[in-house]
Amino acid sequence: LSSPSIDRTNPKPASKAHTRHIRRQIEDKLRFAYQLDPAHYANYNSYHFFLTEPALGTHPELTPASAQLADETIRYCLSKTDDPRPALTAAAATENLLELMFNDRLREKPRHYTTAQMRQYLGLLDKCIAQYQAISNHWTRTGNWALLSDLRRLECYDRYHFILKVRQSSEEPIRRLEKEASQASSVTNAQ
Repeated sequence: LSSPSIDRTNPKPASKAHTRHIRRQIEDKLRFAYQLDPAHYANYNSYHFFLTEPALGTHPELTPASAQLADETIRYCLSKTDDPRPALTAAAATENLLELMFNDRLREKPRHYTTAQMRQYLGLLDKCIAQYQAISNHWTRTGNWALLSDLRRLECYDRYHFILKVRQSSEEPIRRLEKEASQASSVTNAQ
């Protein structure tokens, strides 16, 4: 089966106002889905991506809106101790904050997040991972994992291992930045 192609019937491109209107509608729908279930991995990540992806008309930086969304998601998800999946969402939100902090250094006018701030979020990521592991182990003992479909269990497995890989790769840039700061401090003190 092939999917039908959708052809544009209007030869004129959409105006900037129309494009903004469509983007606002999309943002409203993503926000609504997130508000229905802030612990849902896809709801959070879709909304966060929309807020931070420049091709969608927003900013690829740690804006107050994206930081607040991530912080609220982390707090909400870590308060959920009956299901391991919200801890994965909290971990994703923490990783998003770390990524935006790393990317900040590439901006024309960076805010220069400190490595201490980055390490704080790395510690929070470790807390999210530990909470997932603890609740997951409890679910294994009680048989709750068996209540989910194979597909849902595989999604959790894949997300968990992806989060572990990102966690591992987040350590290196922080170490490098700490080393650069230490070397810069040594040069300044020697002068």
